[in-house]
Amino acid sequence: MSATGIWNASIISLMGKNPVRFDLVETAGMITGTATGEGETVPVIGGRADGDDLVWDMSITRPTRMNLRVKVHVSGNTLEGTNQAKLFPAARVVGARSNS
Repeated sequence: MSATGIWNASIISLMGKNPVRFDLVETAGMITGTATGEGETVPVIGGRADGDDLVWDMSITRPTRMNLRVKVHVSGNTLEGTNQAKLFPAARVVGARSNS
């Protein structure tokens, strides 16, 4: 199933649970789009799809500046995986496809 769509997700880390919205487009094994959370919208960088497994990078400035690697598995209308910043433990990512 294509990952294209709006995903309402949460990043669950040692600092708590932060909502994020992924607007993703999957085309020929590539993932493009944006992530919105903490009052900013950032682009998906270098996104790839291998079947139902997705990986992309993004650079955020809030709550602090860092580069993140997101790895998720899509199963129907849900996604689950990890969000990793270089010096921090991996955070859990969970979400569901939006109906709107």
